[in-house]
Amino acid sequence: MGYLYLGMISEACKKSFKQNLEDVAKMSVSGFTSANPRVRYEALTSTGLLLNDLSPTFQTKFHQDLMPALIKMMNEETSLKMQYQSTACMTSLVKGLIDEDEAEDSEINLANKKILVPYADDLVNSISVLFQRSIEQKYQPL
Repeated sequence: MGYLYLGMISEACKKSFKQNLEDVAKMSVSGFTSANPRVRYEALTSTGLLLNDLSPTFQTKFHQDLMPALIKMMNEETSLKMQYQSTACMTSLVKGLIDEDEAEDSEINLANKKILVPYADDLVNSISVLFQRSIEQKYQPL
């Protein structure tokens, strides 16, 4: 339950979390590799909340570690629920890179979009497979 609380307090503790971003990120993503699916699920939920509240700093600083880990979870988790949660976390990561208040072709948005380019093919393939699997199993959230 600790992972979930970390994500839940991120909005109220934003200033402190930004000052200690590396420690907060390590705590949140450490559950990604747990053998227990409940721990992985909570770590994904926590990380998604942190990505929402600490964007775009969290994304720009840790995308090299997060993108491959999330794509791997999207592909390798056996439960659709876990794949859905890793996809939701990925959505938070991508959304946090795009500043909707800025023009689409602003320097910030263009620079942040470039972060996604190396991962685009793997990400699109993963999402396609998940959609197909969710259709076959009639899994509504996807």
